[in-house]
Amino acid sequence: MRACCVDNCNQPVWGTDKKTREGFCKGHQYKRTDIKKPERKPFKPLARLSKKKPMHKIDWGFTSQVDLFMDLWEKERNEHGIVVCKYSGHQLNGYETDIKRWLCCFAHLIPKKNYPLFKLNPDNIRIVLPEFHSIVDQGTLEDRKRHPDWNFEEWDREVIEMKKQYIEFKKQNLLA
Repeated sequence: MRACCVDNCNQPVWGTDKKTREGFCKGHQYKRTDIKKPERKPFKPLARLSKKKPMHKIDWGFTSQVDLFMDLWEKERNEHGIVVCKYSGHQLNGYETDIKRWLCCFAHLIPKKNYPLFKLNPDNIRIVLPEFHSIVDQGTLEDRKRHPDWNFEEWDREVIEMKKQYIEFKKQNLLA
């Protein structure tokens, strides 16, 4: 059996150069002179992939999520200035000093990724305990069972209702 003609390559010949009669293994076929190599074109992303889909601009009265969160936080304060998670009963005022944890107190009932028109809809946001937020977003049934006193059933009902509202909103605004 013939071996590849490239130095230090002992692989069997896979193809032979018609001009030089030298044999090359599968990995060295690019060294052949008798094969017309395709013209290489510089990479250009397809126009349809490089452009974002046009997004319908819905004005909910907020320019960013942080503006929305700050407004909701102030509205949620009780007469003593305390914010309480209605699903777990925990006070949330201790999170105001840590911006990362404070942002975790705001949960979208229906996710922004799948329901982009309701990203800034105040009705789609709930102020919750960050641990509750983690469980409803990425948690399992076992995680829910570890907190029997938390009201996941109410959360689930509100999610179903918000999905219905989203579908109706799209129909009314001719986006469906």
